[in-house]
Amino acid sequence: MDDIHYAQQRPRILEHPADAVAAREEPLTLNCKAAGRPTPEITWFHNGTPLVPSERRVVLPEGSLFFLR
Repeated sequence: MDDIHYAQQRPRILEHPADAVAAREEPLTLNCKAAGRPTPEITWFHNGTPLVPSERRVVLPEGSLFFLR
């Protein structure tokens, strides 16, 4: 069986996060989508420090950031 090789593609952002405002107790999603080969990994930062998931903050599989109430 022949091996299949795919050409690499430079990562590109398909959807940039937009400015958003939510009431204090409301959930909020910041969307970010990227494409490339291999599939890019999206990392979120706050003041230069990577954000880690917590009980109030979840990084969704496609890379968006979801803030719980």
